[in-house]
Amino acid sequence: MVTGKNSLGFFLDCVNDQLALVTITVPGSIVDKVYKEIVFSHRSKINTYGFHQSQIPLEYVEQNFKPYLTELVTEFLFKFFVISFLYKKTRAEFIAIAGDPRISDITVEPGQDAQFCFELTLAKTISLHEWKKNVFKSPKRKRYKDIDRQASSFVREESENTKKFSSDMLSPGDWTSFHVKVLDRNNKPIFDTSEHLWLKVGNEEADTPCQETFLGKKIGDTFCTKNPCLQEYFNSQLGIEYNFEITVTDILHQGFFSFDSFKNHFRLKTSKDITKKLTEIYSFRNDISQRRAIINEAIKSLLTNYKFAISQAIIVRQQKNILDQLHENPDYHVYKMEKDFNSTIEKLAKQQVKETVLVDQIAHNESLDISHDEVKNYLNFLNRPRTKDFIYFEAPETKFHGQEFPVSQELLMQTCLREKALNHIIRYLAKK
Repeated sequence: MVTGKNSLGFFLDCVNDQLALVTITVPGSIVDKVYKEIVFSHRSKINTYGFHQSQIPLEYVEQNFKPYLTELVTEFLFKFFVISFLYKKTRAEFIAIAGDPRISDITVEPGQDAQFCFELTLAKTISLHEWKKNVFKSPKRKRYKDIDRQASSFVREESENTKKFSSDMLSPGDWTSFHVKVLDRNNKPIFDTSEHLWLKVGNEEADTPCQETFLGKKIGDTFCTKNPCLQEYFNSQLGIEYNFEITVTDILHQGFFSFDSFKNHFRLKTSKDITKKLTEIYSFRNDISQRRAIINEAIKSLLTNYKFAISQAIIVRQQKNILDQLHENPDYHVYKMEKDFNSTIEKLAKQQVKETVLVDQIAHNESLDISHDEVKNYLNFLNRPRTKDFIYFEAPETKFHGQEFPVSQELLMQTCLREKALNHIIRYLAKK
């Protein structure tokens, strides 16, 4: 993140065995640089009697718009520095969290260090030293020959797509990894650091601004932009205009499914292994794929042997997350009419929280880490509707009001580490 005298501070205070407070400090030097740029930008947006916009005294802008300007600084610091730093540190130091961090207090004042305070609900440590002795019987696939034909057909089709694909430039539907720097009016970086983001270049009308910025770019390209999508990502209140420097660091093309990524993700060696693995998403029993059945049985076997309590407050928050997602489903009102709807949602929320806590702790116990390439392997599955069934832990939402938005590399890493731990569990227990 930020290095040297401008480094961010991280302080953890364990209040008790269920609650921890984290304070992230952003140095005043960074706060002032952001504040100064926002003041300059806002000056060009206001009209004041007796002054041309470029001649309005900066002191006047600061005195009359300070609460609004401070609000903009706060959001920018949170999006550009704080949230990625928080997830990076909690993963690196392994703080066993149940649920997501919650903001409890923010203090931002020009000329002073800014502080962002979070509450973390701690998960009790699970004694997992003998988890590898667990009994796990992997569900078998159905023996229909059509399943093998479907898997083989997928391999042939995507292999042809790979051979035909020759472009190294970004196209609609591609994922791109890029670093963002903020430039001053002289096109010089304001900070030494950059934020690492991923973006799916959408193909809808709402995605036109991002298309115009990224289409045709290649790995290694560096360019300046005032892309409105990025403006809104860092400050949801429109009106402030940043000058960004973008460096494209990677591209995941949508034009073909990468079998190299697929092999790396599952540690496969041969073409036969690839086809066999693909049958897991074509073999269904009771509307559940073999892949999903394997995951369910693996997690069930562990949760059966390792009992642990979860705070009701965490379950309630997860229920809200589930309901928020269901609201987007056209059949929501049909589901809600079911007499056991509320109890089903509560049961699902409890299950999801327990799964996450368990997998996180196994990832820590096994000293698993996550890399950029493993994030790319994960996103590869999202390029085809069928292969999405290989994914169990869903990625952070990338769409906002129908438009593709950037997502932090660190947030993706958290999800991908859980997926890696899940594959580690299955790979080990399946050997029995």
